[in-house]
Amino acid sequence: MRICEIYQSIQGETYLVGFPTTIIRVAGCNLNCSYCDTKYALEYGKEMYIEDIIREVKRLDWRHVMLTGGEPLMQKEALELSNKIVELGFELSIETNGSLDISSFCSNAIIVMDIKTPDSGFSDFNRYENISFLKPKDCVKFVVASQKDFVWAVNTIREYDIRAKTKNIYFSPAIGYIKPNELAIWILEAHVDVRYNPNLHRWIWVNEKGR
Repeated sequence: MRICEIYQSIQGETYLVGFPTTIIRVAGCNLNCSYCDTKYALEYGKEMYIEDIIREVKRLDWRHVMLTGGEPLMQKEALELSNKIVELGFELSIETNGSLDISSFCSNAIIVMDIKTPDSGFSDFNRYENISFLKPKDCVKFVVASQKDFVWAVNTIREYDIRAKTKNIYFSPAIGYIKPNELAIWILEAHVDVRYNPNLHRWIWVNEKGR
């Protein structure tokens, strides 16, 4: 697999927020969102055997492991890696941009799936069929870069009845596009029952690579 970095950090998003976590960041992505905060992962990476990745996961030895990117589902070894991590007793979450088929990964991991908003530049790439494979413990995430994005996200939740699959729906402010309190105000004023996704890791580490 082409891996950008493996490191330990504090999980900054979803209901896993705050947990010490081993992060496996794969290299390469099929999208290039306007607000991407890990553009270095689009190109940089080194080839690693699955056995070496597992060895590092064991060495860091945190119960929670997150497979992220880039886009992990692009790599053909991702399913084998995820199965081995779960078999070893770790709690695995997989962050995906929502443009690729998640069905093979849904039985053994927590899926954290983006639905791309218009300001990302890639909302046409959303694979809405994925919603049918979501489990109650899975998460759906919208990164909001404008009030237009916010309204679009609220309408998408209703149109695809996402709450029927999972109640874990998160809105995150796109860093550098809107202020964190703007999104909070929109959520409250619209009386939308979603969770504000705090990006806690950005608050702790700012933009420090490998954190």
